[in-house]
Amino acid sequence: MSTPSERLEAEIWLEVTDPDLPEAQREAFLAAVDGYYAENPTADRSPHFLSMLREDNLAFAKILDSVRAHVPGTRKRGNQGES
Repeated sequence: MSTPSERLEAEIWLEVTDPDLPEAQREAFLAAVDGYYAENPTADRSPHFLSMLREDNLAFAKILDSVRAHVPGTRKRGNQGES
């Protein structure tokens, strides 16, 4: 499970990236983010804040692509988190 601040980061990222994502996909995304943080605890990662945000941004984009790919009828927009 993610912390409240990690959950907020994911919710804001998702709202900016795809505000029209259906609720079922939104819930699947947030559940997958919880799994991501369980496997990659913030305390075990780089001490550089911006580096962690960059890692999260890329991971969130991959998670969202996976959610879209596994839910019929949703669109795939590509990795919007990459820059």
